[in-house]
Amino acid sequence: MNMAQNRTPPAYQEYAASVIANGDYRVLSLAERGLLYTLKLECWVNHRVPKDSSDLAKFLGVNAEELRSALPKVMFAFQIQGRFIVCPELDNYRNHLDEIREKRASGGRKGAAIANERRMQMARDATLNTSRASQGSTTGSLDKLSPDKLSSNSVINKEVSNEHKEWIDGYDSTNPST
Repeated sequence: MNMAQNRTPPAYQEYAASVIANGDYRVLSLAERGLLYTLKLECWVNHRVPKDSSDLAKFLGVNAEELRSALPKVMFAFQIQGRFIVCPELDNYRNHLDEIREKRASGGRKGAAIANERRMQMARDATLNTSRASQGSTTGSLDKLSPDKLSSNSVINKEVSNEHKEWIDGYDSTNPST
């Protein structure tokens, strides 16, 4: 069953050339071909049909005598399991579709787990970076760059003293609070 939509697959695939090439199909009368496909469609939808010909005639809404005469000729495509007739070909195809669905679902779950783990790792990294940044700012990041805190050997201090001394001196003279 397709779990994503809670529905069974709506159709089965069948190749016309394969059906027509089948000798058992070729010798069927028109009525027998109709019964063959009616039974296959019923088995696709309901997985099985009643084995008892009277019950099957009622189930299909067909004449019981016509059914009894045609049923043995179409049984090459079916098997009897207990009180029912099943179509192994369609059961195998349905199982194949279920396997594909399960593999896709499993792959989707694995992919989602990987994506969720990446998101969680990114969130942990972001939290860690934020935490580190906030720890560093508790001492005052501007404080670290103030001229009185810089050593005379620092590159920043040399750049400030050599390249911008006039500007800094002018700023300092207009702002006595610094």
